[in-house]
Amino acid sequence: MSLRIHGTPFSSPYRTVAMTAEILRVKYELVKVNPLKGDALKPDFLAINPQHNIPVMEHGKFTLNESRAIVGYLATEFDKSRKLYPNDTSIHAKINQRLYFDSNVFYKRICR
Repeated sequence: MSLRIHGTPFSSPYRTVAMTAEILRVKYELVKVNPLKGDALKPDFLAINPQHNIPVMEHGKFTLNESRAIVGYLATEFDKSRKLYPNDTSIHAKINQRLYFDSNVFYKRICR
């Protein structure tokens, strides 16, 4: 099943997904989308992601946006050793806490 990631290398959320895929040695096709040029508002992209944000992942017929959700999906789907996203609920919760730190703490303080 092919994996496609829509995004652009200058996007931090895309790079987070790309680094996770690299760590897991998951091959994917990068479909370049430049929101600064209006690519995310084109009809073909909106058909994939009506929220028009990047990155977006397509894995077969499954589509997912939001970098943290994609990272969790990649870790669950491709890391059979469960090293990145362990089955232990408390460890899993701590990982999620760290994944969301920037949006809930870091950026709120910087943007004041």
